[in-house]
Amino acid sequence: MNLKLLSPFVATLVGTFFLHAQELKPSGESPKALKILDSQVVDLGNRKITYNLVEPPVLKPNPTPEAAPVEAKEYVPTAEELAEIRHWESLRYEYLGGSATVFEGIGTEFRLWTPEGEAVALSSINFNFLDCLWDLERNGVYYSVFFFASNYSSEEFAEGKLTNPEWAAQFGDFPKEASGISRFIMVSTPKGEEGKKAIQALEDLHAYFDENRKQLQAAHEENEKARIAQEEWMKAHPPIPQDTVVNFFPICSSTQPSKAFDQVEETSK
Repeated sequence: MNLKLLSPFVATLVGTFFLHAQELKPSGESPKALKILDSQVVDLGNRKITYNLVEPPVLKPNPTPEAAPVEAKEYVPTAEELAEIRHWESLRYEYLGGSATVFEGIGTEFRLWTPEGEAVALSSINFNFLDCLWDLERNGVYYSVFFFASNYSSEEFAEGKLTNPEWAAQFGDFPKEASGISRFIMVSTPKGEEGKKAIQALEDLHAYFDENRKQLQAAHEENEKARIAQEEWMKAHPPIPQDTVVNFFPICSSTQPSKAFDQVEETSK
């Protein structure tokens, strides 16, 4: 297998996805003791990555100690534990995920992913305030929450950054932030049961936000402070580029010589 014939791009893919990076070392054997069969250096300008094709080591299987016999004891849950188990069993579990386009001082275009396609809603909520919300429970439903958010200014909103610029006028009907009441308008909804679930999910999300507005905004502000502090620290302490050596080999088994390696050797002759 001639690594020198590989382009830097292909070499990177090979080292990252196809071959097993030599992270774990056989007992008593250091990386220097490995036999290098071929090598290629990828120059990235400010650093270099050296890919070494090495002979696959044979790892000795670790002896499995015999487990001592354990006397099985039936566990009897308490009344509180039983109540909690029954509560979680009674819930319906849903995924509340999608992508949000936040327009500063105006609102959010939220695209909720469903099995039947996207449900699109215009919301008065600044979805950046939900960046620390990972789950919520409401009306017998437990939601796992995850979405991506992108941000645009009010000027970009006026330039028509909405998916459909005709939706822009509908943001004018939303209550002001100071009212403490959030609102959304569905502009695209899947048909059937998935459409109903999408509407319920957004109703539950907005009701939850109204009830926990101060806590969610405070969590967002703390998150922003931490992010800005991290960015400033990184500017003051930029990472120093370092050369990297990757020892790798095709792997078939953790305890036997790799058949994949033998096949590569045969095809490269």
